[in-house]
Amino acid sequence: MFRKELALQKVEGKLNAQRAKFEKRSKSQIPEEEALKDFIQQLKAKKTTPEAFFRMCDRSYQRSVENSLFAAKMKEAGLKLSSTQTKRLLLLFDEDLTGSISLEEFQNALEAFGANAEKHDMANTDSKQYRPFEQQALEKYFAVLKKRQVTP
Repeated sequence: MFRKELALQKVEGKLNAQRAKFEKRSKSQIPEEEALKDFIQQLKAKKTTPEAFFRMCDRSYQRSVENSLFAAKMKEAGLKLSSTQTKRLLLLFDEDLTGSISLEEFQNALEAFGANAEKHDMANTDSKQYRPFEQQALEKYFAVLKKRQVTP
């Protein structure tokens, strides 16, 4: 009887260890989210917002920044991000993979991860009204479906 109890305790211990590993793995963030979190925390330590950082990179007020310039400005600002984190951020921000990050793409990425620090109504200086990220995503999805002639 004593051996059965010991064996049962051993199996329970292994099961609890596996459960803890699974819970830890399921709670961990995706790499892009971790990179974005590090980016924002380091900017906060320098008393700036992600939006202000974008404006610092966009000196010509074109509402767009080349990926290489954005990465160089991150280094210049003293942000301690690995090259992998930098690449992940650039992929996250450059939604259409054109090699440059538009202000809209940047704000969409921040909003998608709940990391926007400033209100974005002022960012749309043209006649368009501000639309939340979810609405913009649905509109893009419907446009793709319409283009492919998919109907309900």
